[in-house]
Amino acid sequence: MTFNPRAVEDIRSEYIMARIGKGEVYHFLSRAIPGHRSLELNERGQIEAERYDAFAKPWQIAATGEMPNSVALTFDDGPDPKYTQEILNILKRENVKATFFVTGLQSVKHPSTVRRIVNEGHELGNHTFTHPNLLKLPDFLVRLEVNASQRLIQVLTGKSLRLIRPPYSADDMGNSVDEAHVVELLSELGYDSIGADLNPEDWRSISAQQIVERVVSKFDKGEGSVVELHDAGGDRSQTVAALPALIEALRSRGVHFILSSQLAGGTPTGTVTMADPWLRIAEIGVRGMSVEDKVFSVIFWTCVALSSLRFLLLFISALCGHLSRRQAPVYEPPVSVLIPAYNEGKVIVHTIERASSFKLPGFDRGHRH
Repeated sequence: MTFNPRAVEDIRSEYIMARIGKGEVYHFLSRAIPGHRSLELNERGQIEAERYDAFAKPWQIAATGEMPNSVALTFDDGPDPKYTQEILNILKRENVKATFFVTGLQSVKHPSTVRRIVNEGHELGNHTFTHPNLLKLPDFLVRLEVNASQRLIQVLTGKSLRLIRPPYSADDMGNSVDEAHVVELLSELGYDSIGADLNPEDWRSISAQQIVERVVSKFDKGEGSVVELHDAGGDRSQTVAALPALIEALRSRGVHFILSSQLAGGTPTGTVTMADPWLRIAEIGVRGMSVEDKVFSVIFWTCVALSSLRFLLLFISALCGHLSRRQAPVYEPPVSVLIPAYNEGKVIVHTIERASSFKLPGFDRGHRH
């Protein structure tokens, strides 16, 4: 195969990703831009010189939010009626504020917990509606997931979300072109994407002591400022148990607890106005989901009750039938045996002997007609 030098004059860069800066708050900067160079060839087709007409640029996202001696506590996947409430109790006792990245599905189930988070001075972040991997969704579904959760929180709290954490991407956000594209979509929607480099992976069912040790070890190495924990999505009892010890360990190192929005340099939420026509539609939708859920529950438990009643009636009926069943009498009709008298000298004795050997109900061998 003959090498064509002109084939390398165009410089591709759409597969390269660059993260500019340091921190756990991510914003989209630019898409990849291809470059071009002009080659000078001699009479034998060899490259003698090159001139860059346009430099190639990779995908770029900005990483910001470094704040020494400060830590933001964050909780994903909630709210949960048990674990989120327990975590809120601990945070209140310790006088620490945190960021809760909530999903739409959990929020519509537990609206009172969402409101408690806001009322006690914590902040909310968007964690999508159904918790999908955004890398695997087309763009329109990414926007739908994010906007659906946004509208729900607006209806429940009257606040607009500005912070977001894509599921499954807290500690590796912006490491690939696909991840950069997700950050691009989220930036277009007006969000600050919040990562978390102090991630103990508490969802792996590790002990409370391991959770504390992993976070403290990462912090001591200067790896980040955002702790990612989980308050829903499974048994989070060890996370709850670890929280007081984690707060104490970080405080002993002179840590100041801050909100994620402080790392982002802005406010976590904005006030919405009911003049927004889409908010009215969202409010109707949320109420519809609540009514639908209640109607479904009524229908479901009604069916369970009727099925149980039917089973009980069938059981009682079968039991009564069994108790009333009596042994059927044995039917033993009288039996008559006809003995042929024709040519009796030859056959009568043999016939009587055969008839006497039959075992028939009611046949008395001692009585012959």
